[in-house]
Amino acid sequence: MLRNLTLVVQLFAIGPLVAGAITLLRAADGGNAVTPLLCESPLMGALAGLLVVAGACVIGLVDARFFGARSGLAGAGVVLGWAALYSGRTEDLLRLYPAGWVSAAMMIEGLVASAAVIWSVQRMARAASAGTASGTDRTAWRTLVSQTSILAVVAGVVAGGVVAYFVAFYGSKGQTLFAGSMAGIAAGAAAAVVSAGSDGSKPVADPVFSAAVAMALLAVIGPATIVGLHSDPLGSALAGTLRPLGHLNAFDWTGGALMGIPIGLGWAGAHAQAHTVTTPTATAAS
Repeated sequence: MLRNLTLVVQLFAIGPLVAGAITLLRAADGGNAVTPLLCESPLMGALAGLLVVAGACVIGLVDARFFGARSGLAGAGVVLGWAALYSGRTEDLLRLYPAGWVSAAMMIEGLVASAAVIWSVQRMARAASAGTASGTDRTAWRTLVSQTSILAVVAGVVAGGVVAYFVAFYGSKGQTLFAGSMAGIAAGAAAAVVSAGSDGSKPVADPVFSAAVAMALLAVIGPATIVGLHSDPLGSALAGTLRPLGHLNAFDWTGGALMGIPIGLGWAGAHAQAHTVTTPTATAAS
C-alpha cells in the first residue's frame, strides 16, 4: 500500500516538481522548445539538466532502499519521464539551431544522463540490499567484458533500437517517451534472455546492467542519425521523414530505460519460469 502511494505521489507531484527545472529554460526564440544544452543559456541548461538527473538518482536510491531495486528504477524513471515531456521536439529544435549542433548536443546529453543512470542502477542494487552487496558495481563492470555480457548488450541495442524505430513514427513528446519505454522493455527482455545460464536458473551476466548500457548506446546512436542519415535534417523533419530514432532525446532514452527495463526483466523471468516448469514435466513424460 505504501509503495503504491509513494509511486502515485512521485508520478503526480515529485516527478513534475523536480523535472520542472526544464520549464525554466527558454529557447533562442523565447519559446519552450529546449533541452539542457539547446537553450538560450547552455550553462543554465546544463545545471538544470544535472539537477533533474541528480534528483532522479536520489529518488531512485531512496525508493530502492525501502521498496526494492525495481521500485527505485521506476521512481527515477518517472522523474526523467516528466523531463522528457517538458523537453522540445527534435523538429522544433532543428528550426532554431544548426543540425550539427542539435545532433552533437543531444549526443552529449544522452552520454551524461546515461552515465548517471548506469551508476545509479548499480547503487540502487546496493541500496536495496542495505549495503550487503558490496562489490556489486565492480563485479558488473568486470563481467561487462565477458562474451555473455557483450552479447547481452548487443541484443539489447538491437531489440531496443528496432522497437523504438517502429514506435517513434511521430515526434510528439508522449510518443517518443512511449517509444523509449518500449525500447527499455525490449532491451531488458533481450538482455535477460541472453544473460541467463544454460539452465535458465541463474544469470551468467547482470541483465540490468547490460540493458542499461544498451540503452546508453542508443541514447548516443539516436541523435547521431539526425545528421548521419540525412543530408537535410530540417527538411526531413518538416516532411515527416526524419528517421525515428532521431526523435528521442536523452530523457526519452534514460527515462524509458528505467521504466521499461524492470518490465522486460519480469517478462523474461516469467518465460524462464514457465520453461523450467514445463521441461521437467515433459522429460518425466518421456
